[in-house]
Amino acid sequence: MKLKEKISEDLKSAMKNRDSVKLNVLRVLKGEIERGEQTATQKIELADIDVLKLIKKMIEGIKETKGSEQEIESLNIYLPQQLSESEVKLIASQIKESQGLTNAKDMGKIMNHFKDNYGGRYDGKVLSNIAKEILN
Repeated sequence: MKLKEKISEDLKSAMKNRDSVKLNVLRVLKGEIERGEQTATQKIELADIDVLKLIKKMIEGIKETKGSEQEIESLNIYLPQQLSESEVKLIASQIKESQGLTNAKDMGKIMNHFKDNYGGRYDGKVLSNIAKEILN
């Protein structure tokens, strides 16, 4: 089941259960998804990775406006399990060793490997800092 479909099912469930917090958050998310699918000339279908980006953006917005923890929890269930900092460091070190990376110019190779293999499961800022650290 695609992520977008799961969100629609959970929206219906929140209506039936009269879960107002989850219902409001999912309505906003569904609206953001629909807005993202509209282009000037046609309607496109967002991939799961694009929906995940929207969810992360909404979570950041809720944190900035000091929204409720329940709102964040309602969105966190759609995110894949995040890699810990130590896991990111271990994987980056393995990439460095296996590909013989030696300097900061090779940072893109590590970043691309994570993007291709672990999309949505890592924090880009953390990865960037770790890649800089192990390549210097």
